[in-house]
Amino acid sequence: MIGVRELNFWIIHMKREINIFEVLIIYVCTVSILNVVLLATNVFYPLLSVLGALAFLIMVFVIFRIKIRFKDTRFHWIFLVILVIGLALRLSPNLYLTGGQDQGTYVSMSQQYEVNHGLYIIDEVRQSLTEDLKITYDKATTFLGINLIDDSSSKYVMPFYPVLPSWLAIGGTLFGSDNRVYALTIFSMLSIAATYLFAYEVS
Repeated sequence: MIGVRELNFWIIHMKREINIFEVLIIYVCTVSILNVVLLATNVFYPLLSVLGALAFLIMVFVIFRIKIRFKDTRFHWIFLVILVIGLALRLSPNLYLTGGQDQGTYVSMSQQYEVNHGLYIIDEVRQSLTEDLKITYDKATTFLGINLIDDSSSKYVMPFYPVLPSWLAIGGTLFGSDNRVYALTIFSMLSIAATYLFAYEVS
């Protein structure tokens, strides 16, 4: 096992540099984790998440004196050609609005996160009804992709993973509600870069 002295030596002498692409990936992961935490505590605000994660990483980089290396020789000009082609194919993503399918559910969830700032939805109309009217209301209304989890408080939830919708919510805040799906374009570009680097490392 590594002793305390060896660990301290490694920490002191390790190369504290990181490529700009790795910084971007770390930032995306940090925002994603913060999104889930904020959603779970019902204080999700896209700008708070984006700026909070940025402030946290700046603090970490300053405290541990981590340098960012902006020049990355791994990227060849061919990568830029691939990136431009990929971007051209993703410039017009489809805005899915139909519930009951993953695409529409994620878009709906992202809007719900922006409005309610949390994972859950309170149906105020149902909440104001009597018990008998609630039964009639439940029979007459069908919500695709939404489950009633608390009958007394009329609390609903969309039982899907929250990370992607939270990023769509960020896209809606930054680019406008109708342009929230451009968050997918950003992730597609990151996927191309990650695939390129994987091929670079194994070749």
